[in-house]
Amino acid sequence: VLSLEIGGMEQVIADLVKALDRDRFIPVVACLESLGPIADEISAQGIRVIKVPPMIPKLSLLFPVQLVRVIKETGASVIHAHSGCWYKTVIAGRLAGVAKIIYTEHGRTFPDPPAVIMMDRLISRFTDRIVAVSLELSSYLQEVVGIPAGKISTIMNGIDLGRFPDTSNRIPGPT
Repeated sequence: VLSLEIGGMEQVIADLVKALDRDRFIPVVACLESLGPIADEISAQGIRVIKVPPMIPKLSLLFPVQLVRVIKETGASVIHAHSGCWYKTVIAGRLAGVAKIIYTEHGRTFPDPPAVIMMDRLISRFTDRIVAVSLELSSYLQEVVGIPAGKISTIMNGIDLGRFPDTSNRIPGPT
């Protein structure tokens, strides 16, 4: 992920890594730009958070050497990348020899420039599974970007209501 600043995508990532079965997975979260307050929340749960050393902007699209080093150092066998770092993460994962790479698309600014659509189409070929957080986003990835439907899963974003106090007794009922 780019960072763990306060945001919806960042909270989804925190919820995902905290819910992983620690008998099967050792979660590590790598941030490409900055850490942020959600990094502290995740770290307090015993999950390792790494700030990837700065990369040379244009060169890192072709050879993200610092990210390759972090991936190799962690011994990752599965990578789950999120919006904002698809290209670099997939390239780094493949160069590091990672077995499976998953990417979750959380949203876009429409319309995408043709160059972005072309890059997304290309990098999708090296991504094992793509998750869209809405039906509309899934349709866009299929119809505009040209990713085969069989490669995309749609998992709707949700809110863990258990994080909030019970407010059912304060909601007015029918009159």
